[in-house]
Formats: sequence, C-alpha cells, structure tokens
Amino acid sequence: FHLLGSSLAQKAVFAKQMKVLFCVGAMSGLSELEKARLLSPPGKVTTKGGEMEGWEFWEEHRELLNAAWNEFPKRHPTLYNWETFESLYISPSFRRAVEAA
Repeated sequence: FHLLGSSLAQKAVFAKQMKVLFCVGAMSGLSELEKARLLSPPGKVTTKGGEMEGWEFWEEHRELLNAAWNEFPKRHPTLYNWETFESLYISPSFRRAVEAA
C-alpha cells in the first residue's frame, strides 16, 4: 500500500485499519477474561430511569463477556449447579410449598 500522494482521508482510513490490526494481533495471546478486563464500560449519565442506558456496549461485547464469565474462577461451585444449590440453600418446606402451588 502506497501512502505517498494519498489523500488525508485515505491515510486516516489506513491508520485506523492498522490500529485495528495491531490491537487484534496484540490481543490474540490474551485470554477472554484478560480481554474483557481491558474493556471500558460506558459511563452513567441518567440518574433516574436509566435501566437501559449503555445497552449497546453490553450487546456489542456479549460473547466476550460470556466467555470471560465462564473463565472466571468460581469461588463457590455449588452455586452453579441447580440440584446442589436447591438442596443446600432452599428449605425443604419452601420447596414443598412451591411444588404444591
């Protein structure tokens, strides 16, 4: 690719493409958890009714965040298995009441 004589816009596009290629190459050796930790979540602007604020960020990075979540060490593995969780943390009387309802 020859940059001499190229327009400023073409040089900007080339620079952006090179930045993307560099970032992808630099991140290729990182785990998903390490990549997720490099993300900068959107700031909070709305003080009331902002439940959906910044949803685009979470949607855009959903796959990476899910993969990172699966990589993250689980401090209490019993919380991630429903049968074990249910038997350890939900009282039998409550389970019977739910089943009867």
